[in-house]
Amino acid sequence: AFPVPVPTAPPMLDPERQRALQHTAKGSKYLEYQLTDKGRALFPVIVALSQWGDNWAVHEDGPSFEIIDTRDGEPIPPQAILGKDGLPIPREFLSQRPGPGTLARWKRKGTA
Repeated sequence: AFPVPVPTAPPMLDPERQRALQHTAKGSKYLEYQLTDKGRALFPVIVALSQWGDNWAVHEDGPSFEIIDTRDGEPIPPQAILGKDGLPIPREFLSQRPGPGTLARWKRKGTA
């Protein structure tokens, strides 16, 4: 959880979550916002986009922030796609294929 200096809950939150945040914020000018499971699941995407920006669109003065490991204070390593063995998979070995949802739709349409 981290404090968000806003007078009321952000409007994109559902009413139930807004009530919980307003209850938490009694007597404080800050609301304590906690990410949902969906928000936490998006974090690796945010990290990857941040790292991409640091490589391709960084300001001449350097990145505006670093994502660090709070255990040692060091910046985290670049994100990688790992195989079942835990080792990074080189880009040339990645591909894609139709997933179960596509196959089911093809079957319903008679195109499988």
